Amino acid sequence: MLDVQQKAFQACLQSFVEANNKRVDEMKSSPKIGLTPTVVRKSFITALKQPEAQANAIRIERAHRTGPSSTGRPKTIVVRFERYKDRDSILQAARKEKPRSIFVKEDLSHRVMQKRKQLMPKLREARSNGKIAYVVYDRLVVKDRADRS
Repeated sequence: MLDVQQKAFQACLQSFVEANNKRVDEMKSSPKIGLTPTVVRKSFITALKQPEAQANAIRIERAHRTGPSSTGRPKTIVVRFERYKDRDSILQAARKEKPRSIFVKEDLSHRVMQKRKQLMPKLREARSNGKIAYVVYDRLVVKDRADRS
């Protein structure tokens, strides 16, 4: 029983640690320049059409590339923001602008990503049955459509 509680606690702690992280795909940077917070900020200004003053106010703790680069695409970048509101503003701007040059998404733990992958068939089935369905963190939410006649 204790082992199960420890695993649950570790998963909760992992989620807390990754709360201010975002994953950014398709961002190109030169290996000679490196991946500094300034380079990441400039990419946000360009791709998300952020005003320069607003983007310069964003506080980035660190940014690094992760994972294998087996395809010709650049590696995924994990950006850790110092403040939650900065992380949230970047995510909202990415949803609003829908840039083609970068893709911003949550940095979820491996356990949560596996759980989401398992929920996808149920999500598709619910949507094909005419219901409203979406995933929140690691849970599937399914609602009936209200008739607006």
